[in-house]
Amino acid sequence: MTRNAKRGKSMQIMVYVRAKTKEVIVRAANASGQRVSNYMKQKVLEAIAKEQGRSVEDIIPKSEFEELQRSRGRKAQD
Repeated sequence: MTRNAKRGKSMQIMVYVRAKTKEVIVRAANASGQRVSNYMKQKVLEAIAKEQGRSVEDIIPKSEFEELQRSRGRKAQD
């Protein structure tokens, strides 16, 4: 773990996108049944893994990967 990545601490990322870009992201998240934040976390991790020639399961701990998988269906339950 890096010096600034403290376990259990939240991280806030501000993303300013144009209206059409936001619409595309929101529609994609909704189509997958996920909250936008969970959808974006998943897609970022997938992109990082692909860039490194690895899988998401290889770049984050198993427990975090399992939590990410569980969070995929939470929007429908909320």
